[in-house]
Amino acid sequence: MARSKPTAEQQATALLKVRERTEYELRQGLATRGYAEADAEAAISRMRALGYLDEQRTAQARARRGFEEHRAVADVAARLARSGVEEGVIAQAVKAAAVESGHSDEAAARALVVKRRLSGQKAARFLASRGFEEDLIRKVVGLDE
Repeated sequence: MARSKPTAEQQATALLKVRERTEYELRQGLATRGYAEADAEAAISRMRALGYLDEQRTAQARARRGFEEHRAVADVAARLARSGVEEGVIAQAVKAAAVESGHSDEAAARALVVKRRLSGQKAARFLASRGFEEDLIRKVVGLDE
């Protein structure tokens, strides 16, 4: 006997059980699985109403994780934007997470250099890949000296 396809709401719940997602990511996940746009939107509204889907909470948790990984503020914000989070939500989430964790880009960059035992151009390239600004990289790595 063939199994019937779960409803969009059931699929949305299953996707959110795996990990917290943004509305954009949930919408993409449902579309990929072949759900009609109207069904997906209804499921997303239901997940939001139940509290399973909260853009601010998700953005702040991801920002916190980014800062724990010693990423730059710009990199954390860019990652949230790629996840479909709106600019206003990104700004609030990044600010709250930075205050909560005591994040500073300079301290994060220095911690990465020490942790990875990097120096010179290798350190500069690595820090650039983490979204740190060029002036800060020069300061931390000592390329101006």
